[in-house]
Amino acid sequence: MKHIEKIRSIDYKQVSDFSMTVRYAESDPSRPETQFESHIHNTCEILVHISGDITFNVENNLYPVMPGNIIITRPYEYHHCIYRSSAQHKHFCIFLQADNNEFLYDLFYDRAVGEKNLLIPTKEDSEKLITLCHEIMNTPQTPFAEYARFFKLMQYLHKAEVPDTVQHPHTDVILALTYINAHLSEKITVDLLARQASVSINTLERHFHEMLHMTPSEYLRQKRFAKAMEYLALSNNVSEVCELCGFADTSAFIQQFRRATGMTPLQYKKKFSGKN
Repeated sequence: MKHIEKIRSIDYKQVSDFSMTVRYAESDPSRPETQFESHIHNTCEILVHISGDITFNVENNLYPVMPGNIIITRPYEYHHCIYRSSAQHKHFCIFLQADNNEFLYDLFYDRAVGEKNLLIPTKEDSEKLITLCHEIMNTPQTPFAEYARFFKLMQYLHKAEVPDTVQHPHTDVILALTYINAHLSEKITVDLLARQASVSINTLERHFHEMLHMTPSEYLRQKRFAKAMEYLALSNNVSEVCELCGFADTSAFIQQFRRATGMTPLQYKKKFSGKN
């Protein structure tokens, strides 16, 4: 009998220490603070949508999210949940510290910012994923079992469908968002955005409210603060951040940043960059 032998050698990369935090939430869209709740953080995030009527804004893209769908974002990728009705939003949020382990998170990093954030698993995998989230959150086990759950979670993400395109009802809003993201350091007015999108100011503001539940000016303000947090975490000094993010006055920026985050830009920089 002929002898057949196959050998495969695999060299594994070293995994640095990392953390995973799981949060289950039931959000009430009627709360005013919920309607405009944007999230900027230095971790990768996985949102597993269970129920509710939502669209998700990530950078200059808008994703209609169905129950069982997944939204992923990487550190400092601007995102914002938009409620389309009063239905309660039930979901899991999983936060992953990715430092020095980026090779494990290709879905998060091997793509352009604001693209391919929506993952659509099969119905069977969606149900298994939600069960897994409950297990991770409620039944602590051995370190080996916890690692196994983490890699099972990542497996569900990799198996999910990633839509190539997303349809938008108002292209003028997408044009305005794209312009904001490309010209953040420059002076931007609503009139300028309307001209870039080839619509009137009233039309642009109405479409912004319909799609994002905020004004163009409010989106611009939030996006500038989000970018400022990212630059500060990269250890840029405060005056550089002001210039890069389109803030005309450093003193006003410091005051506004403190109101928005609860700390000064320098305090934020020291906390998240690890540098003075």
